[in-house]
Amino acid sequence: MSIEVQKVVTQNSSKGRLLRFLFKPPPLGPTPPAWVALARERLPELLNDHADAEKKAASTAIALIFSYPADLELSLQLSRLAREELRHFEQVSKLMAELGLTPQRRRAGRYAAGLRALVSRAEPRRKLDLLLLGALIEARSCERFRLLAP
Repeated sequence: MSIEVQKVVTQNSSKGRLLRFLFKPPPLGPTPPAWVALARERLPELLNDHADAEKKAASTAIALIFSYPADLELSLQLSRLAREELRHFEQVSKLMAELGLTPQRRRAGRYAAGLRALVSRAEPRRKLDLLLLGALIEARSCERFRLLAP
């Protein structure tokens, strides 16, 4: 967990930590150019990480369906999301196979773990926090892929 995220975790009470992070984020800033250069040099790692992220996104969507079965509208949206993320996983896996890359087991990222530490344990805030967490991670991924695009 980064020092900035850790400060937010320790300074805030258990209620509304993720919302406070959203509206008064620590100075994480945009993705640095050095990250982009390194990611371009390490394509196999990037693709492996991306494949894992797609699996995790699908898994999280399915876990939320189980956690909130009474919210049928949310469950149906999450079901579609899980299928979309698994299709993305298949696309990345196919590209990796074409490049002769073997999938590797990876450790969980500090970024997501740091954000997960901000999620409330109490409902109904937990539900909102989990949805916001997914949106934040997806937004960061989109930002980075936009930077990597030719």
